Amino acid sequence: MAVLPDSVPAGCRVASWRDYWPLMLITLSVQVLLVWKSKPLRWSTIASLSFLAFALGILSLLDWRAALWLAAFFVAVCAGGAGVVLVGLNVFRLLDPNRRVLLSNDAEVCVDAVFRRRRSLSLRNHGRTFGAKSAPAMRQAVKDWVRPLIGSDFVIAAQNARVARMYQEQFPELHIVGRDWMGHPKLAVRPGITLVDANETPVP
Repeated sequence: MAVLPDSVPAGCRVASWRDYWPLMLITLSVQVLLVWKSKPLRWSTIASLSFLAFALGILSLLDWRAALWLAAFFVAVCAGGAGVVLVGLNVFRLLDPNRRVLLSNDAEVCVDAVFRRRRSLSLRNHGRTFGAKSAPAMRQAVKDWVRPLIGSDFVIAAQNARVARMYQEQFPELHIVGRDWMGHPKLAVRPGITLVDANETPVP
C-alpha cells in the first residue's frame, strides 16, 4: 500500500463518510456539466429527449395510461442506472486506501489525490458544484501542497496528454519521462529518470 503524506492542502479536509452526500452532489454536477459542455453529448441528449417526448405524445393520444407507464419506466431505468453508478463510484473513492479525497471546507469543490506507490501521484475526479466560489483557491492550495512532494524520484501520473500539459503548465519543472502499459503519460522533474514499474516504457 502507498504511503500517504500526513498533511493536506490549506483550506481543505480529507472527506469522510459524513461528507458522502456533498460528494454525490459534486459528482452529479460534474456529470451534468460534462454533458452540457460537450456539443455531441448535449445535442444527442436533446435529440433523444425530444424524440421520446414526441413518441410519448403520440402514444398518449392512443392510450394515456400506457404513455404514463412508459414514461415512468424510462425515468426509473435512467435514474436508477445513473444512481447505482454514482453511488458505487463515491463508495469506492472513500474506501480506497491509496486515495485522499480532498474536499474544500465549504464542501463545494473536491479532487482525489491517488498515491499508487510511495513516489507516484495522480490527481483525479476534479469537481465542483454549480456556482462554487472556492475552486480557484483550492486549485492553488493543491498546487502548493503538491510542489514539495515533487523530487527527482517522484512521478506524477496523468490520465492523458491534455492533463499532462496542464501539469506542465502548473509545474514547469516536470517532463514526460515515460508511459504506463495503457499509454498514460508519466511526468517527473528530470528527463531520463528510471521508472520503477517494469510495465512503464521510458521515452527517449
